[in-house]
Amino acid sequence: MTENSTQWLVRHKDVKNSVFQILGPYSKEDLCKKILAAEFEPSDSFCQSQGYWFELNELAEVKKHFGIEASQLKGVGDPNAEATHPNVQSDQKTRRLPTAEPRKSLTQEIPQIQKTVLNVGRERFWNIIILISLIAVGFIVRWLMESLSA
Repeated sequence: MTENSTQWLVRHKDVKNSVFQILGPYSKEDLCKKILAAEFEPSDSFCQSQGYWFELNELAEVKKHFGIEASQLKGVGDPNAEATHPNVQSDQKTRRLPTAEPRKSLTQEIPQIQKTVLNVGRERFWNIIILISLIAVGFIVRWLMESLSA
């Protein structure tokens, strides 16, 4: 899979409900357009397929993955932030916008991620059940047609 065809997910916190939403997948090009159009919050996180999550306010990460400079972003930046991923190498520290509430640990986010996965899983389950039912009805109709014509 080429880098341009890699899909990206966005983790957005719905402040009203204190719930995380997973948005996407987006192509890198579409995601860059949305970032430059300021459609995301500084605390929104991004993850490439088979990658790790980083926030929009981690400017070194944004530059590394999307080639977007801090000067192109609106209202984002804190020069005292640390990088998310230990393998990120940069001459400058990642910049972060200070947030009012502390960042939740992964263990606190897991229940919401599980709910999202379960909801998608249930929907897929019922789609499979409906498909199997339709196939079974087709076989029954075929059997009846053959029985009546014999």
